[in-house]
Amino acid sequence: MTEVQIAYLAGFFDGEGTIGIYTDNGSRYVVRISLSNTSKESVYLFKQYFGGCVFTQKRNEQKPTWRTVYRWQIGNTQADRFFEIITPYLRLKYRQAKLAIQFRARRNPLERLGKKRRLDEADRLLMSIYNGRCNIK
Repeated sequence: MTEVQIAYLAGFFDGEGTIGIYTDNGSRYVVRISLSNTSKESVYLFKQYFGGCVFTQKRNEQKPTWRTVYRWQIGNTQADRFFEIITPYLRLKYRQAKLAIQFRARRNPLERLGKKRRLDEADRLLMSIYNGRCNIK
């Protein structure tokens, strides 16, 4: 991937993408990255370069002017590679990306804990990151 392609994808992601931390079946937290758009070609560029899945949401029959939406999604390990490549080029989502990277780096020790304690510790970690007790540069 060229630097121009990375910059293009980062700009597109800044405008159309999301970075989130979610519970996976209530037992652990996962980082999930997604991007939605009506341009099939643009969404499939992300799948081509970073893997993941593309979901299609057909237009609503009651809203005939609405177009089909394509949603690309990756999580955890694939997210690590995505962040490594894209983060330096992000502007609007730079802080969110750094928070997700930090969460991914610090959550591994939590995997050894029991389910209830793991969720409690992950909640505390998320709150400390969110409240600015962790350095984001």
